[in-house]
Amino acid sequence: MGLFFSKPNIGNEEFKKVRSYLDSNGFSEHDLMELKKIFSASLTNHGIDKKELEAALRWLHENMGSHTFSKSQVELIEEAMTKKL
Repeated sequence: MGLFFSKPNIGNEEFKKVRSYLDSNGFSEHDLMELKKIFSASLTNHGIDKKELEAALRWLHENMGSHTFSKSQVELIEEAMTKKL
C-alpha cells in the first residue's frame, strides 16, 4: 500500500482568503469578480494547481492590454496566490 499525496492547490476557501487580502489592498469589487472569472473553471472542478496558476499569471503578465489589472495588481495577485499553494 503506497502513500498518496494530493497536489497542492488553491480551493474555494483559500481563494476567498486571497480575495479578502486583495480587497484589503485596494482591489475593487469589479477587480475581484474579474479575477474569479479567470479561475472559475478550476475552482469549480478541482482547485487551482501550480501549473494552472503559473499559466494564468504568465498570461496576465504578457497580456497587460487584455485585462483590467495594473502591473502592481498582477504582482499582488501573484504574491497572494503563490503563498496559498
